[in-house]
Amino acid sequence: MANINERILKEGTIVGATKLPVITIGIGPVSELKDLDRTIWHRDGKVIIATKEAPEGCTYEQERTVVVRVIGGKVKINGLYDIYAPDASKIEKLLSNPFELKSLPSDQLEELQPILNVASEVRPSIAPSEYGRKVIVITDEMVGEQGYIDCHCPWDPDDVLTKLYVGDIFLVEDEETFKGYRIGKEEFEGTHKLD
Repeated sequence: MANINERILKEGTIVGATKLPVITIGIGPVSELKDLDRTIWHRDGKVIIATKEAPEGCTYEQERTVVVRVIGGKVKINGLYDIYAPDASKIEKLLSNPFELKSLPSDQLEELQPILNVASEVRPSIAPSEYGRKVIVITDEMVGEQGYIDCHCPWDPDDVLTKLYVGDIFLVEDEETFKGYRIGKEEFEGTHKLD
């Protein structure tokens, strides 16, 4: 299924990018989260999470730690939390720089409260910068008349395809195996800069 990404790498242009420091809050393992309307729910013994990439729900590995981010002063983008469950090898780095939630503006704290209420733990942090990232900006030519191009993001064990629209970003993790994932245009602009 990962070869669906081959077209993106063949048609796109890889450029460098730097991930900027971002407020990132660990909220506990996937399996320990409580339900939150249209964001987190239980189905068939699994916890499902609605993400920006998969608003219909994503079934991450249940032991992964979930994080929610505040991007450019926004808790939600288009009504959805920027929430995901990174690979275990990345979580300690993401949560390595403790941050006081009470230093956030009251409107952001209020908007975060529902997600914090369903958390099994709360670990606020400022995720550090990451240099040397490779990205492809999705263009009109790549999406064609269809208006989007499909990609496969590696974290979803159910192999659900994700749509990339013009301006979205495909972050290249491995050129040889075509591994990578979607970052929405607005999220990218709030978390990265092109080199």
